[in-house]
Amino acid sequence: MFMGDPEYFVASLDCEVIIGATLNGIALSVPLLSRDKVDSALRTNPAKASREYLNRFDNDGGDGHPVKRSTIVHNSVVRPPLLSNVDNSSRRFAIAWDPAHDYDNSACSVGEYVYDENVGWKLKIQNVVNFRQLGEKKNRKNIRTPEQVEEIKDMLVKYNGKGFADYENIDYLFIDAGSGGGGNQIADYFMEDWIDKYGVKHKGLIDRVESEVYSSQFPKAVNKLKLIQPKKYRTEMFDDFIELLNLGLIEFTEEYDLKGYLNIAEENDNEIIEEVDENTGEINKIKGVSYKTHKLSWEEELALKNIDIAKEELIATMKYGGEAGSSYRYGLSPEKKNRMHDDRAYSLVMLAWHLKNLRRENITKREKEKVDISSLLQFSSQEVKRRKLF
Repeated sequence: MFMGDPEYFVASLDCEVIIGATLNGIALSVPLLSRDKVDSALRTNPAKASREYLNRFDNDGGDGHPVKRSTIVHNSVVRPPLLSNVDNSSRRFAIAWDPAHDYDNSACSVGEYVYDENVGWKLKIQNVVNFRQLGEKKNRKNIRTPEQVEEIKDMLVKYNGKGFADYENIDYLFIDAGSGGGGNQIADYFMEDWIDKYGVKHKGLIDRVESEVYSSQFPKAVNKLKLIQPKKYRTEMFDDFIELLNLGLIEFTEEYDLKGYLNIAEENDNEIIEEVDENTGEINKIKGVSYKTHKLSWEEELALKNIDIAKEELIATMKYGGEAGSSYRYGLSPEKKNRMHDDRAYSLVMLAWHLKNLRRENITKREKEKVDISSLLQFSSQEVKRRKLF
């Protein structure tokens, strides 16, 4: 267009143009886009709203930003979040909670661990919950700690599903044990047997390493609570998350467009498409694709929004230090530190840490099986030789 070619026209149309749209010079009685919707989006997820409504595109980050937007987009799939074990099937979940009371957000994430025959264990991010109260930003606080505990217990019941023993489908409840959120004290709320909102009694949860002093006092508590010391593990967990994300082993939901529904692609068995291979001339038959519309509930929309915010927190995370073999740490970039939190992101890296441990255990198990088989074969050959002697 700058070169004078009449075939090209480029314009930047931000939200102001759409809000003030006219027809024949007369303002529309019902605007195509409301200012309230734009303001709400800017409050909820400023980075995403700036891209969508203000045409302020951000870059993929430099060397200091180890989590790239392009990598997260590549690992994202159009699907609804999973709010419970809906089909009551045998699955593997973990819940990671970064508790807080006043200043920080109190965030909780749910991950599902799925075994793939080709690549081994993978992680699907199924839900992210923020325990912040609704209302004006300056007056918002996290809901009280006992109420947060009740919500976590309800999530344990929902994701475990019906027809299973206590926590049979729950690998771990991870709790950040940093002093800010009082994680060590919060663990006390889970040790005793408890009754859920449906009147069913459940065993308590305990970390028998970190809470060893209470272990004899609660012998029936299940050892599926893990208190994580951030000073000891935070950097390692971020390292694991970055490695696994780059390997394509962590799956997110696709960025939510606030339409209230999702168009989910499905293979259509009734439609077969023939494709000709340009190199060999072979005709390949593939199934066609049809789209199913999934109307989202309010809770599903909220989960998708929180997952999107968690992505922004991850992308805003920088690596500080590490030059010439020196120590390093991860934290929000300086321009983001006063405008956003990283609690959702931190709960996700706790889930990734468990994925790394699962994959490590799987490799160790395979190596042990190889050793056992080798020993058995060696023993068998020695037995054959012994019998030949007699």
